[in-house]
Amino acid sequence: MAHNADADSAVAAAACAPASVAAACSASAAAAPAAAFNAADSFIIPRVLSIQSSVVFGYVGNKASNFPLQLLGFDVDPLHSCQLSNHTGYPTVRGQKTAGEDVAAVLEGLKANGLSKQYTHVLAGYMTSVKFLEQSVSLIKAIKEERPDSLFVCDPVLGDLLDNGTTGKLYVPAEFIDLYRSHLLPLADVWTPNQFEAEQLSGLRIDDEQGARACLEWFHARGVRTVVITSCSYRSAADADPPTSPRLIHVLASTIAPSLDPRTSPRPERIAHLAVPHVDKYFTGTGDMTAALIMAWLTRFHAQEQREQPSTSQQQEAVAGPPRFSFATLCKALEYSVATLQSVIRRTYDAKSSELLLIQAKRDIEQPQPSIHVNILE
Repeated sequence: MAHNADADSAVAAAACAPASVAAACSASAAAAPAAAFNAADSFIIPRVLSIQSSVVFGYVGNKASNFPLQLLGFDVDPLHSCQLSNHTGYPTVRGQKTAGEDVAAVLEGLKANGLSKQYTHVLAGYMTSVKFLEQSVSLIKAIKEERPDSLFVCDPVLGDLLDNGTTGKLYVPAEFIDLYRSHLLPLADVWTPNQFEAEQLSGLRIDDEQGARACLEWFHARGVRTVVITSCSYRSAADADPPTSPRLIHVLASTIAPSLDPRTSPRPERIAHLAVPHVDKYFTGTGDMTAALIMAWLTRFHAQEQREQPSTSQQQEAVAGPPRFSFATLCKALEYSVATLQSVIRRTYDAKSSELLLIQAKRDIEQPQPSIHVNILE
């Protein structure tokens, strides 16, 4: 339902905005990217269908991602894969899963009222069953067919590494791995796995930067233009010595140049790398928040770039389908997302809270102050 904080407390991923949304948010984003969209403007507000878990108490799934998205100027329509009393870190959990046929009914209603074409973004996280996943795929396909410029960001919530950083645990049945490969991977514009999920899906090991690079390329070769491995636990030259010093979590991301097809040109020219200090505390919901933040900040910085570089905007408009954004946009989005996550985690850690302090971090979400910057790997 939510990623391990060890793997995701320091994360970021990638997403891009439809060309129609670029014009909608470019004016405010260009002047002050950290400010929310101005709802009073006559611009189109981006609308997100967010398919994730939900809890009554606490902040995971849609509860962890919807508030940040709304603060950053998005209309958010949540579709819950389950409705639980609380997250699974508590001794007792009660609630129910959403049935696959319920998703089909939602799609029927959206299409009948002409609403499905309004979605500029789709964000997918934790899936509860094979049937729910299959029906969600049908829903996403329907939106993409009606609005080809919509962006699909997939956070493949499959499992995570345990505290030792070397072994992992699946949150879902093993058959989900093949389903994600065959059903969701071909649809995704942006893919945001943690290390364990990236290894499970690709069959590759990430023991160093070269392993991460090979894994990024594996996803690109299957058509995903932008990939962010939100957390890697290997030791590198950036880690302090001796080994007992606080270790780092490595975030690695890449995007294929707008003029290229990732299936035929899967090798990225550059990789964005951030080394973030590990926080020795388990937080639930950070992975869900991460995917939302990345989607939001890539949308905003993409809009800013479109406004400041008219020639780039014209090229984007000439390309059918979801937007293709630059490496510079990816780097800025990563820095802003990580800055927000670190601020939220710091507040939560200092308060000794068992739940993310999202409301108290409102200003941190709206106006992050990046202090960790991208290291570019050629």
